[in-house]
Amino acid sequence: MITLDVLGTPRPQARPRVYQVAGHARAVSEKTGWYWRVHLAALQARDAGAECLQGPVALTMAHRMPRPKSLPKRKPTPAHVARPDWDNLGKVSDALVGVLLARDEQVVDGRVTKRYCEPDEMPGCMITLEALA
Repeated sequence: MITLDVLGTPRPQARPRVYQVAGHARAVSEKTGWYWRVHLAALQARDAGAECLQGPVALTMAHRMPRPKSLPKRKPTPAHVARPDWDNLGKVSDALVGVLLARDEQVVDGRVTKRYCEPDEMPGCMITLEALA
């Protein structure tokens, strides 16, 4: 099992933009700073001895979104029902391909969650990869 705790504000991966240049369509996929932060965490895990997983994999991404200042600290933290959508946050898993995953088709069991941080928590994402046998 490989676990990464990536600190920072989670951002969804942007959709590719299509432009026309000299009569030809050109698609540009801009990677966000969050994508590169996840990619760097994966590279650090690999350098620390984590192997690139082969075969079926279960992926869990638990996002901790920044807590608004308007939320009271003494009451229970409410659910995060605002943008970004959970499915767009999960697309950042592409940053793991070629480092900790050989291909993104290997993910056969996936779970993406999002919630507000507790008062003493930092925003970020806990990513867990588990090889299934």
